[in-house]
Amino acid sequence: MEAILDTNVWLAWLVYDDPVTRRLGEAVEAGEVVLPALPRIRDELERVLAYPRLRLEPAQRDDALRRFDRHARMGPPVPAADLTCRDPDDQVFLDLALHRGVGWLLSRDRQLLALRRRALARGLRISRPEDKAWQAAIL
Repeated sequence: MEAILDTNVWLAWLVYDDPVTRRLGEAVEAGEVVLPALPRIRDELERVLAYPRLRLEPAQRDDALRRFDRHARMGPPVPAADLTCRDPDDQVFLDLALHRGVGWLLSRDRQLLALRRRALARGLRISRPEDKAWQAAIL
């Protein structure tokens, strides 16, 4: 199964060891879930990791990026999707998910979650990592 993670889910998993994302991490480690990504997604994660309000030490930032590089399946840029997000920073996740035809886009972002119904009509489930449907999909 393939899933796209937006930046806040990568952070929850790689930096904060959020209990909700632990099963996701286990599934990725076991090869049950593959995480396609793009250089723009890595760039966004690197930018967010540097936010002063996160108060992350350089070693924490480096570790998160190392783990991202280990787990993300980098691919070439993809064309823009015909479904657009109001937040241009989140569009890359939607573009990648729809282009690859993955089943899941995991996010806690309101702008992406607002597109759930429209995305589902295209075969994409936009879900929070704590949603029961996603949890059931990886059990």
